[in-house]
Amino acid sequence: MDGSHRTDDHYVVLGVARNATPSDIKKAFRAIALKDHPDHNGGDLAASERFKRAQQAYAVLSDPAARRKYDRGFEPVNSVMDLFMNHAGRAVMEFGLPSAPAAPKRGLDLRIDVPVPTAVYLNGGTVPVRYTVGETSHQFVLEVPAFAHRAPWACLRGLGHPGRNGAEAGHLWIRLVDQGSNAKGRKG
Repeated sequence: MDGSHRTDDHYVVLGVARNATPSDIKKAFRAIALKDHPDHNGGDLAASERFKRAQQAYAVLSDPAARRKYDRGFEPVNSVMDLFMNHAGRAVMEFGLPSAPAAPKRGLDLRIDVPVPTAVYLNGGTVPVRYTVGETSHQFVLEVPAFAHRAPWACLRGLGHPGRNGAEAGHLWIRLVDQGSNAKGRKG
């Protein structure tokens, strides 16, 4: 059955054409509401159901973004090329094929281990962090909370490898490693 003739097709529910204007859609909904609204239909369950479907249809068709999204579900497919020109087809293509060199792409995450003195690892404090991305060196001071061994990872957004063509940089994942863990037999 062609999707344009389904009984749940919002256009059919409101009795308007696919190219109906917002004004046409509003008029059609008001006409149904006057006839089938529970306050006007004398307890007719079928009329109440028609009104409910009309409300749903109007909610979608009166919102331009929702209407565009709804209409995409009814785009005719005339060839295989049509499949790959719509949103779902692009998603399949992007998943299955590498992106074009010009497409923005988030940078890769970077993971480093940072040695932390045992006293700072247990009681909190600061440690210097130094790392290199490509040919660029970075350094800063990291605040370490007390009892870091309970959650020895930190994630700093945007400090990993740079993104491609304006996309955001990856994240810097830091694992805090207790400097005394080897000497005292603890695992960090």
